Amino acid sequence: MLEKVIGHNVKRIRTKKKVFQEDLALDIGISPTYLNRIENGKATPSIPLIERISTELDVSSNELMINGDIIKSDKNVELKLTLAEIYEGIPEKYHEEIIKFNMSLANIISIKESETK
Repeated sequence: MLEKVIGHNVKRIRTKKKVFQEDLALDIGISPTYLNRIENGKATPSIPLIERISTELDVSSNELMINGDIIKSDKNVELKLTLAEIYEGIPEKYHEEIIKFNMSLANIISIKESETK
């Protein structure tokens, strides 16, 4: 599930910013084929690759891992923005641990969602 969320967000943000898939792949040091697999939810990028993608697209790595389907109410949107603001204020040396935590949390949410279906 997480790979689909990340892939969907990478593609959504990339196309919104009018960045070609080939250009982004070249800029982050991977093949266009691999980026295509990420965007289609068929490959999960490593944490360092998530950081490179987020840097290149000028978004937080958290934004790449947030499932927009979960965020429906205004209260949750405010929470999303607050978390993004908090993340930006944390020293970079802690970013990798935060990303690991977020990935674990996203997996738990995914499991809970699949249990309710």
